[in-house]
Amino acid sequence: MQANIIPENIVFNNCYSGTEFENKTVDFLRLAGLTANRVGKANDGGIDIEASVNIQGVKYSYYIQCKYYNKPLGKGPIQEVYSGAAFYNNIGKPVVITNNEVTFNARTYAKKLGVEIIADSEWDEIKDTCNSKKAKYQHTGLLGIIISSAIKNAEYAKRAVATEQEHIVIAL
Repeated sequence: MQANIIPENIVFNNCYSGTEFENKTVDFLRLAGLTANRVGKANDGGIDIEASVNIQGVKYSYYIQCKYYNKPLGKGPIQEVYSGAAFYNNIGKPVVITNNEVTFNARTYAKKLGVEIIADSEWDEIKDTCNSKKAKYQHTGLLGIIISSAIKNAEYAKRAVATEQEHIVIAL
């Protein structure tokens, strides 16, 4: 995985709309080495972006709900992405990406449902990792893939997806 992630690429607080936030998120995920595309608005089933990455011949897929909020995120988007992943036959792991904080109750709820969250604190960690070129912690899921890309470490990526086995599709 080749990464072009630098802190300047992580600028989501200057968006003018949710659509712009989705577009910038797609661009960012592509910079992180993923294939990412917006899902059409009509009948999207609660999914804004489909993203995937191949690691050692295995395709890891993510269904993403983006929320550009000016207040802390609650349970609603977590429910949407969870049901959206089911709508798409649970081929990808559900993820909520937001520019803001997430309430404690929403984080607890997401953890129980297996929904990954990338919010303000995760963005701060990604920026710190980009600046230091070192990961402080081993992360799993999409966050782990993003961080592995930022530090250009394929072994980190392998460990990040080691627990993602329920969401894999063998690459052709």
